[in-house]
Amino acid sequence: MATSNYYAMHFNACHMQKCGNTHALQSEEPHITQHHLTPSRPQPMASQNQSILFLLPAELRNQIYYELLCSNTPSRKGLHEYSQQRTHAAQPVYPAILSTCQRIHQEAQGLLYSTHTFHAHTSLLTSLPHLVSPLKPIVNASTIAKISRWHLDIRLDTDPQFTEAQATRAFSGAEYLEIHAWQSQFGGCDDSVLSLFKGIRGVKVARVTGCAEAELARWLEESMMMPLEKEEEEQARDVEMGGCATSVGGGCEEKMGGAEVPWLQQSGSGAWNFGNIE
Repeated sequence: MATSNYYAMHFNACHMQKCGNTHALQSEEPHITQHHLTPSRPQPMASQNQSILFLLPAELRNQIYYELLCSNTPSRKGLHEYSQQRTHAAQPVYPAILSTCQRIHQEAQGLLYSTHTFHAHTSLLTSLPHLVSPLKPIVNASTIAKISRWHLDIRLDTDPQFTEAQATRAFSGAEYLEIHAWQSQFGGCDDSVLSLFKGIRGVKVARVTGCAEAELARWLEESMMMPLEKEEEEQARDVEMGGCATSVGGGCEEKMGGAEVPWLQQSGSGAWNFGNIE
């Protein structure tokens, strides 16, 4: 016990002496890092004269962009033949070239968005379209405005999440529109959902595929490819006839725009009535 007390007193005394000679630490001011902010004004685009690519003529650069971005896409003259194909092979695309520099992006982005067929959103239509994966949609409005070729998968046995006016506004004047109708059970519903597209006009090439009735599909294709000027003439004629283009002894549902539609009375619930067949 005496030995332990001796060591305790000895070391405590030494520790106290050392602590008395210890100088207080000086607090250092924090180092402030200055961050350089990006200027708000857009910088002028560099001429890229040192790049071999931009020493080539514009025609050769466009050919390079075409091979990388849209080598297998149909031309405007080949859209009709393209629409008759039952399946379309995957189109290789290498969009990484658009992120190399600002000048390439400005020169080549139009090829990517104007030649490929983009998938429209099932509810938002031309908002949030995608080319490869729905997980990577396009959100920029100015970029979406460059798209003129569309593909839409529409389910017939569920309630649609858009109106006829929205569909007309979204797809009228498109260069190519393919509507693929499908349902989870064969014969489980009618084709009434497709009535949402009867107001579309001015489409260069339209195609309706899937489980839609053949006569309905052909009529809807012709209707969507009708010029906008002709549609205005038919609307004026309908007004003169009392707001409904009918013939003697015929109801409003029996004729559309003065032309007979034989498939309208195939369903007991009417082709334009929403909901499943009871």
